[in-house]
Amino acid sequence: MDWQRVRSELLCIYGVFPTFIAMVMGVLLTIRGIWEIYKYFSYGDMTGIALISHVVMLIAGIFIIIYGKKDMIRTIGLYALTLGFTRLLLRYEMIQSGTLGPVTTLMVAVMMALALNLMYTGISFARGLVIRRTSMILTTGAMTAFNLILIVFAQYLEEIPEAAPLLAEMTTKMIEVLMYLVLIVMLDAEEIRYGTSDGKHIRHLDRIRANYRIDKDAYISPEAADCLMNKAGPLWKEVNDGTVEKEMSFKVTGRSMGAVIIAQIWSGKEPLYLTVIPKDGTIVYANRMKIDIVERTDDAIHFYGRDGQDFHFGIEEEELE
Repeated sequence: MDWQRVRSELLCIYGVFPTFIAMVMGVLLTIRGIWEIYKYFSYGDMTGIALISHVVMLIAGIFIIIYGKKDMIRTIGLYALTLGFTRLLLRYEMIQSGTLGPVTTLMVAVMMALALNLMYTGISFARGLVIRRTSMILTTGAMTAFNLILIVFAQYLEEIPEAAPLLAEMTTKMIEVLMYLVLIVMLDAEEIRYGTSDGKHIRHLDRIRANYRIDKDAYISPEAADCLMNKAGPLWKEVNDGTVEKEMSFKVTGRSMGAVIIAQIWSGKEPLYLTVIPKDGTIVYANRMKIDIVERTDDAIHFYGRDGQDFHFGIEEEELE
């Protein structure tokens, strides 16, 4: 089996997956909006507030289907904002009906607070800012859990008269659970996880791991390994420019990657600084890492940093003369 081809195909699928889920977001909103509007005009058993909420849902769904794939962050923001706004209207309608008991009213009020928070976090995303991601996940998770509790324990809650309004249209609640789960899945997409400042640092480390740890055949020469371990040797060149004491460069070669690394020892500093220049790249796009520990085994050299760096290269076997 060609594992490299399998890996490439999986990466391709993973890259398309967020776009697919974004389309699912739009489709779910659209179908739900059309169905509820149809019920309003066919059976007339819906208030004006509910109609407004589902019209908003339909418009947002169509917009996401058409434009969603162009900006994933804003798409998630619009989706969350729509869910929060429509849940807020529908819960408000329940309280306004005056049919709820004290306990049920409190539960609905909590749901309205969660909907408001979902709107608040959704506004940030709609502006293109990946902030309050954890808050959005927790809020959506709480709303999902609430609906699941109603679904699972419906037969027991039916014995409580004032819980009846919450148990209406269980199919709708199952659809809502699906809509919430889609949002949670999207919030774990790479573009979102790495959209924060901390996430960008994590992405930097993940790229290093992806290139130099997952790629099992990446290796360096025995001479480079010796020079790195000893912090001395023929590859090192004196610099003494006030910051850098000396430096060396060496190549990393592998089946699916290649790079040049510049190693530096700074004046008065213990760590080893590595600057990775991708194949066909330039120093402008290089990644610099601070390495605190360098260890060597029989066939590999390992690098560890207190900032989270953890990767290794194989050592090329020396040719026998």
